Amino acid sequence: MSSLSQELNRQGNHHFQRGDYADAQTCYHQALEADRKSGNGRELAQTLGNLANVCACTGRTDQARAHYQEVLELHKTFGDQRGIGITLANLGNLEADGGSAERGEAYYLEALDLLEPLGEEQTVATIFGNLALIARGRADYERTITLTERAIALMKRAGDRMSVAGLYNQLGKTYRLMRRHADALACCRTALAIAERLGDERLEAAARYHLAFIHAEEQRFAQAVEMMERVVKIDEKYDLPKLEENLGWLREWKGKVKSDE
Repeated sequence: MSSLSQELNRQGNHHFQRGDYADAQTCYHQALEADRKSGNGRELAQTLGNLANVCACTGRTDQARAHYQEVLELHKTFGDQRGIGITLANLGNLEADGGSAERGEAYYLEALDLLEPLGEEQTVATIFGNLALIARGRADYERTITLTERAIALMKRAGDRMSVAGLYNQLGKTYRLMRRHADALACCRTALAIAERLGDERLEAAARYHLAFIHAEEQRFAQAVEMMERVVKIDEKYDLPKLEENLGWLREWKGKVKSDE
């Protein structure tokens, strides 16, 4: 039978997954009160971790960091290596997203030391992907490729096809920055094929977005327009934030197609 804390966390997670962060936070705060009363440290760690995730998603970085640090100390008390590793990875996300790449990288590497021996392939793959983004930000493209390829291999073994597609998009963008357009096309077309098989339109839009720019950079504006028209339709359907920007690219490329006729 579930405890009160577990039930409240379950409800909070349901709201969180739907993006209802205020309702999620309410549930987690109620769970926190139950945890403080019960003295169950493991349930407290779970609740604080969930609260930290909400704070991170809503831009309250200092609160998120404080919650993650408390979770970290609890897991150290339990000797829970997996819990320590995952919390370190979450702290890495927080720092990297906040622009502190070096601190984020340090947390990620510490997390890898704990999680790789435990066989946590999916989490390790995510960390490799995040380290690749840090490397790309430094224009260290060879390291970026190596890390992304390691992430893809692990995600394939874990069977997470959505993340595999995302990583192929990530690798495609790296090749595009290197102006290795043939490799970029191959990666983004792989991502697109996976997205279409999964029926995930947002993932499809991400792949088509990169493909549009590859075509534009190669002066194939008709193909760029074809890709971006589909992206814009998906942007409109889901009210995505880059709609106006993408409409601007679409108008520009249509103009270049007309001038070429």
